[in-house]
Amino acid sequence: MITKSAKQRDIEIERLRAALLKVAKLVDADPVYLPLFERLEVEIALDQSMGDAITRARLIARQRAMV
Repeated sequence: MITKSAKQRDIEIERLRAALLKVAKLVDADPVYLPLFERLEVEIALDQSMGDAITRARLIARQRAMV
């Protein structure tokens, strides 16, 4: 499994958020773009949940190391 650096993840999430804003404007003009908007929302949520899971895993690992 290839893991991304924190910097790469930050860049990717910023690109996704910028795309979400642009597509939101497109949806406002024409709802045909709604599936793309929803897909971007899912990708952003997945990235955030992965980051949260990594943070939780590190916290657990550190707690175990202290015992």
